[in-house]
Amino acid sequence: MKYRGGNKRALYILSGTTNTAINTETQLEIALEDGFRRGGNIIECVQQGENVLLTAVLANDTENTAKLRIADDECSQLSIIELPYSLVDA
Repeated sequence: MKYRGGNKRALYILSGTTNTAINTETQLEIALEDGFRRGGNIIECVQQGENVLLTAVLANDTENTAKLRIADDECSQLSIIELPYSLVDA
């Protein structure tokens, strides 16, 4: 897959807050210079009140400092928890 260009996504762990109930159908958005766009898919999620912890598939070049949010909830904030392994081959 590496040399064919097929592996462009990776599994990330996200945590944050939101005012809406989320599930695996909920869309994620990522901040760009000119606004937000669709950013990934939720695989699993746990929500307790406003706090959420979820796994999501994002582009594998997503920076750990990327600003993410739940679509349709402009007040939501999600941050990437650093992965315990590297996505870059040595």
